[in-house]
Amino acid sequence: MSQLSINKETEVITTGSDWRNLYRLGGIAALLAVPIFLLDTAISIGGGDINPDILTAIDWFALYQNNALLGLRMLGLINIITITLTIPLYFALYTVQKHASKVYSTLAIILYLVGAAIYIANNAAIPMFVLSSKYFAAATDGSGRRSNCC
Repeated sequence: MSQLSINKETEVITTGSDWRNLYRLGGIAALLAVPIFLLDTAISIGGGDINPDILTAIDWFALYQNNALLGLRMLGLINIITITLTIPLYFALYTVQKHASKVYSTLAIILYLVGAAIYIANNAAIPMFVLSSKYFAAATDGSGRRSNCC
């Protein structure tokens, strides 16, 4: 009986003081992620004259050369930022919910982290940016003029 009360006291002390900074960080992450998500949604609804499904690799390279931010956004850089920002939010939610249902809260955090890792690892925004920079560096000679090779 005494062990149960010690565990309860320890748990209350741990969640009361040690995790407060994580809760704050989770709240700040939510406050930052929601406007970024809404901005991305508004920009996507606005659309544009570029259809990413029909672009060839050369077209992507040219897009990155002309407007790198547009190319990065079209390939999901804002989604990477939002996912990265919400990781502390999910940890804070996990710590709050683990007392009510440890199994489901653990499953939720694992699924979110695995999904985030897969999305970030498979996203082509940054590798395409680096590849386009190398393509245009190879396609131009030392004087800045475009060579005839490509």
